[in-house]
Amino acid sequence: MLSENLIIAPGAAPAGNINATFTTTYLHVRGGNFVNWLYQHGTGGTNTGRQTVTVVAAQDNAGTGAVAVPFRNRKKTVGNSDQWGPVVEVAATGFQTAANETTIYEVEVDPAVIQGAGVTGRPWVALRSTQLVADTVPGAVVALVQDPRFAGQTIPTILT
Repeated sequence: MLSENLIIAPGAAPAGNINATFTTTYLHVRGGNFVNWLYQHGTGGTNTGRQTVTVVAAQDNAGTGAVAVPFRNRKKTVGNSDQWGPVVEVAATGFQTAANETTIYEVEVDPAVIQGAGVTGRPWVALRSTQLVADTVPGAVVALVQDPRFAGQTIPTILT
């Protein structure tokens, strides 16, 4: 089963309008080597809604001392296809989503990259979306932790 090789965790529930400023659930990186989020959004409203997406690392699951960290991402080349664009290294300032597009962004953070950026003592990570242009954008976010250290067994929680 996929759930024996990945930890699947809440991100942001499906919503008629995900175009808002929000932070997903904070996840502890002890559960795996990399944390990924699949950020899916569609078209809606007047098709102008956009966000800036960043990844933050914090001291605890409440987001204490959260700071933006570098990460990588890639995007579906055509919204309803199974083809992905190139992997892009993203600075801590994040990236902007495209307006008027049904697509999926894959966002990935490696705990080693967080430490390499000089961020220590912050083992909790979350995806943060900041609204740039207000308009209706339906979507959802799912979090996946790759390479759980206890694959095939009961996997410990990464939420507490």
